[in-house]
Amino acid sequence: MFNPTSILVPTDFSKESDMALATAVDLAEKYKAKIEVLHVLDEIDGCVADYCIPENERESLRKRMMEAAKKKLEEQVGRLPKKKGLSIDEKIRVGSQVDEIINEVDERKIDLLVAAPHEHHKKWHAFFSHLTDELATRSKCETLLLKH
Repeated sequence: MFNPTSILVPTDFSKESDMALATAVDLAEKYKAKIEVLHVLDEIDGCVADYCIPENERESLRKRMMEAAKKKLEEQVGRLPKKKGLSIDEKIRVGSQVDEIINEVDERKIDLLVAAPHEHHKKWHAFFSHLTDELATRSKCETLLLKH
C-alpha cells in the first residue's frame, strides 16, 4: 500500500520545481508525510586548461554560492501556504545533481521522490538524457514525475 512518510523534492528554483513542491505539499497533507526540498550546487572546478583558481578564491565562491542558494531555497519554501503540521526541511548538497539526489534518497530513506521536467530542457531532451529520466531509472523509492 502506498503511504509515503518522507517526500524529497529536488529544486532548481524554476516554476517547474514550484509545481513539484506544491504537489508534494498536497501529498504530504494527505499522508502526513515530511517534505525535504533539496538543491544541488555544482562543484567548482579548480583548473581549466592552463589556469587554476586559487583555493582561497574557490572557497570564497563556494561560500557565496551556498549563501545565495540558501536564500533562494528559503524564498521558495516561504511562498508556500502555511499548513498546520506540515514539516519541510531544506537542504543543499554539492556535486553531481543525479548522484546527490540519489544519495539523499538512500541516506534519508526517502519514500517518494517528486520531480518535474524543466521547460528549458525540452528541445535538448531529444538528444540527451534528462535529469528526471535518470532519477526515475536510478531511484530506489517511488518516483512521481510531473508533466505540465
